[in-house]
Amino acid sequence: GLAAATAKALLAGLQNWPIYWALLAVFLFTTLLTEVMSNAATVAMLIPIAGQLALGLGEPPMAFIYAVLFGASQSFLSPVGYQTNLMVFGPGRYQFLDIARYGIPLTVAMTIAVPFFICIYFKI
Repeated sequence: GLAAATAKALLAGLQNWPIYWALLAVFLFTTLLTEVMSNAATVAMLIPIAGQLALGLGEPPMAFIYAVLFGASQSFLSPVGYQTNLMVFGPGRYQFLDIARYGIPLTVAMTIAVPFFICIYFKI
């Protein structure tokens, strides 16, 4: 019931938005969440919410599920986002902002492009 309640709350805010912006919001939220928890946990938590949200908007659930899947794979902003980031962080003597400096442009580009291509793929 928690996924349905969360999707209902999101639906109230995203109801009148164009579908691109709704996908972008889901993608961006997933991307930011995957920076502080594992991508598998993020996907497990957000897939039911994304599916319910898509149904509420009258769109294909797979479009929103793809936004969650791609967003969870975007761990470019912090060294704690993914295991390999941590593996190179210490031995490479990187600073925390080094990761973000290179991750921000990539994250911005993907945040704009992925929802766009999802819209094209699903013709929505």
